[in-house]
Amino acid sequence: MKTRKIPIVIVLASAFCVCGPVFSQNVTVNQIYDGTKNFARAMAEALPLNASLGLNWSDAYIGKLIDRPPHFGIGASAGFTTVNADAVHDILGYFGVMLPASLNDFIPLPAYTGELRLGGFGIPFDIGFKAGYLPSLELGQGTELRYFQIGGDFRYGILQDRGPIPGLSAGFGAYHLSGRIGADLPNQRLQLRGAEILINNSRGDFTWQSTTLELKAQISKKLFIITPYLGFGANYAWTSAGFEVKGNVTSGNDESFILGALSGEGISGIKYEKGKELSSAIKTSGLGFRVFGGFALNILAVKIDLTGMADPFRKIFGGSVGLRFQL
Repeated sequence: MKTRKIPIVIVLASAFCVCGPVFSQNVTVNQIYDGTKNFARAMAEALPLNASLGLNWSDAYIGKLIDRPPHFGIGASAGFTTVNADAVHDILGYFGVMLPASLNDFIPLPAYTGELRLGGFGIPFDIGFKAGYLPSLELGQGTELRYFQIGGDFRYGILQDRGPIPGLSAGFGAYHLSGRIGADLPNQRLQLRGAEILINNSRGDFTWQSTTLELKAQISKKLFIITPYLGFGANYAWTSAGFEVKGNVTSGNDESFILGALSGEGISGIKYEKGKELSSAIKTSGLGFRVFGGFALNILAVKIDLTGMADPFRKIFGGSVGLRFQL
């Protein structure tokens, strides 16, 4: 299978640029379906950690909103988490896309959010909200990125950072994210049990989404202008990932024959509509964990957060940097 390499970039989005006119060897629909399942599993492992980017403020608990001064903050953060490179290489390669060799070990999945956190009142708690939105970004070579994330959390202050006592909180969060990268695909022939599916002048979208619920705990301690912190989270996530090819998707056989061949091959997860669409989305769910921590540099009311995070069981990691104004 021959495809030309795209320019080296260190973001997942631009790695989807399409290269090469036609496959030099045939790809089967079975390969694409297996690749989609592997891609979905890889995204299911990566997306919960990616969804947790944002709201990772150094203070375990920021204090009461109705106080002197009132406790609240607003800011933004940006970062990345990793996704299994082999699964992404495989599914993209089947559609005529080749990633640079520099992305063989891991692929960064970027994220960014705007953030707001408010101290509670009555009982010691704070609440946070985050959102990130990119309606359409042209990446060149017919490639386009879209991105959306929204979420919030609640943290109960078990201990407030005072004197030698560290700040300690426990809480929960709910996050949702979705992404889509579209690209103009090269013309190609997909083999299917004595038939062919032809893709000509078509558009391909690689999609993913995740909804995550998380329980988390965090400890922090302000030391002059530095606030180090450490946290742990356990999550359960519902994810979906796959592809959509829309446009001139045809075959020399009629639609009922192709649908019968798909059924005969046991491929129930691929949708085919002659002249319009070839698509598949795999849903999965499961439990995950993360550890996160870092430190904040405190310059009066301005805070600069540096955070590292990892799922030690799945060997996925990430990092982010945040800038906020906080009282």
